[in-house]
Parts: sequence; C-alpha cells; structure tokens
Amino acid sequence: MSELENKLRSMKISDLKKEISKTNVRGYSKLKKEEVIQFMLKNKKRFMYLLNNSERINKQFIKKGGKTFVIKKKEPKKPEPKKPEPKKEEPKPLQSSEPSTKVATNKLTPLSKIKKFENIPFRVYDPKFDPTRGGFERDDKELTFKGELNQEEKRIKLDFFINRGLEKGEPTKVFCRYFKYLLDNNFITDDFKIVLYADASFGKDDNLDKLVKYYEGLSFKKFGEIAFGNQPMETTVKDFIDVCNNRVLSTKKEEPKNLQSSEPSKLDKLKIDLEKLQKELNKLPQPRQAKTAELAEKINNMRQKLSSKIANIKFDIFEEEGKQKDRDEKDRIKKEKKELSDFKKAVNEFIKKPTEELLEEIDNKFELTDEIPESLLKKLERAIDKYNNSQR
Repeated sequence: MSELENKLRSMKISDLKKEISKTNVRGYSKLKKEEVIQFMLKNKKRFMYLLNNSERINKQFIKKGGKTFVIKKKEPKKPEPKKPEPKKEEPKPLQSSEPSTKVATNKLTPLSKIKKFENIPFRVYDPKFDPTRGGFERDDKELTFKGELNQEEKRIKLDFFINRGLEKGEPTKVFCRYFKYLLDNNFITDDFKIVLYADASFGKDDNLDKLVKYYEGLSFKKFGEIAFGNQPMETTVKDFIDVCNNRVLSTKKEEPKNLQSSEPSKLDKLKIDLEKLQKELNKLPQPRQAKTAELAEKINNMRQKLSSKIANIKFDIFEEEGKQKDRDEKDRIKKEKKELSDFKKAVNEFIKKPTEELLEEIDNKFELTDEIPESLLKKLERAIDKYNNSQR
C-alpha cells in the first residue's frame, strides 16, 4: 500500500470529495469511499500535494459565489494525566482460623423498618433472638403465600403459594414488585438467593414437569432431588429482577409483523400468471399434429385464447412497471426533499446555536449548500465566521 493510499484511507469521505471538487470533475457525489479512493489513485499526480499539505486537509471548505469559506474545527484538548495519589494503607482485619459462613448485615436496612407493601405484611421474629430474620405473607380472597427473609444467610424462602382469583401471571407480578421494593430500599442485595419448591400447591397445574419449566422461565434452576413430589429450585435476586424488567413487568408491546410484506406484489402476481399461461401454451400440440380436422380446429381455438390472455397480461405488466417506476421516482423525490429539509433545519439550528455536532452534520451534506436560498447561505457564512472566532 502506497503512502498516498494510506493518506487517502485516513481521510473522511467528505474531505476526499472536496479535494476532487477542486479538479472540476463531475459525477463523483454518489461514489462510495472505496470508489473515490480508486479514482484518486488512478489520477494520483493531481493529488500528490496531499502528502505535503496536511494542514490544508484538516480544514473544511465551503465554496459559494467564487469565495471559499474555511471552517476551523476545534481540536479536542488532551486531558492531562492525573498524578496517582499515595494510597493509605488500611490496617488488615485479624483473620480467624475458620472461615465464617455469615455475611455482614450492618450495611443493609434493618428488617424492622419494612412497611406493609401491597397487602404483604412483614413481621420480624423475636428481635432479641434474631433481628435479621423475618416472615412475610399475604392471605386474602385472591392470593395466599408465605415466605421468610434471612439477611445473614442472604436467602429468601417461599413456603407455599395458592392463587384463588388472579389472572395467570399476576401473582408473578406481585412477587416482582415486592422483591424490587426490598432491593430498592436496601433490605436485600441482588446476590440474595430465592428458594422455592415446585409442587402441586404452586398453582392449579398438577403436572410437575410443566411447573418446573414455568419456573425455569423465571430464571429458577433445579437443585437437589425430588422429595415427596417437590422439586427444590433457586435463583438469585439479580436474575429474577432481570426477568421481571424484561418480560413480566415490561409494558412494551411487540410490533405486529407486516403480513403483507410476505405476499407478492401485483406486478409479481402478473408475472407468475404469465409464466403459467406460457407453460400451458407450450404443452398444447400444434394443429397440424392433430389426426382430424375437428381436433385441429379445437387446438387452434385453445391456442388463440391462451395467446390472447398472454398478450393482455403482457400489456398489464407493461402498465404496472410504468406505475412502479412512477412510485419509485416519487419515493426518490420525497427522500431528497426530506434530506434537504433536515439540512435546512440543521443550518437554522446552527445559526441560532452553533455546535461542533451541527457543523459536522452540515459538512457531511456539503453538496446541499447549492440547494438552499442565497439569504440563508449568507446567514450560515456569518454564523460560521462568528463560531470560528469564538473558538480561537
């Protein structure tokens, strides 16, 4: 790879096109970057100056009325490296000979501060005995369940669950909201485990396999063997809350699939019909091959009818192709109008409040400057000058 090619590949496509514009070459505006580079390499004698004129490349130009306006970009300041502060050595805690299985609970909110949440009262077991353990339960006409929260063991255990009147999926939403409440108020952390036992009392379905699959969809995993018809399962609060946010409590609705996109268009249907008729016509024998004059006349009539239908369909295809070209042309014009409208909007926004991002957007649509009114272009030029002066 030559030095010039390296230089061209390091430049933006907008800068490359600006350099080509100085050679009075036309028809390059729709070329892709690779095509622009190949064109410049074929005419490399015209562009060798780029290797010795890096300062010119870093500038942006707007040409209008024989004048060239330079847009200077503000170079980002490199942050000065921070000097590392001396670390203070903290005294290491004395380590016991046996590793402790309990976790520190002094950073968690005490369970005694849990308030009733959505018909879920919470009671702390005898504070003198174990203030880090407590039970929660709900018992009404619709839903009944009971569980226990243990901050020291970082575990939440669901004892039993009965749904009497809520719609399918609603009990899970109750648990999602409750565990989010506990997590948001620092009663638990996202590494707490949630433990339950899948059995016939969990819901109305007696099929254990279906229940296990249902809880696996909520991020639970099996651990241990089935005992007395119960399958122990567990997950972490983090995994369960992720499922809650992405699926259970999500309000986003899936966009309906465009069923019409898979159906053939009118033009495609006509071409399919034409192909069928042509195959049908090709299968018919020639009248001269008939053994009798009556059969030859019958074959001739059939061929004439098919030929007439084929001619009509070919005419319909010709008309439909013309309509399709008109539609494509309208779409192209509509797209160009939108691009010009967005460009004018960016120009007006830059005039009111100039920013580097808007300047970059205007630069990427450089060729559209010929399409905006002269008065708007002059305002843009003044705004660019003012912005450049403010950046000095």
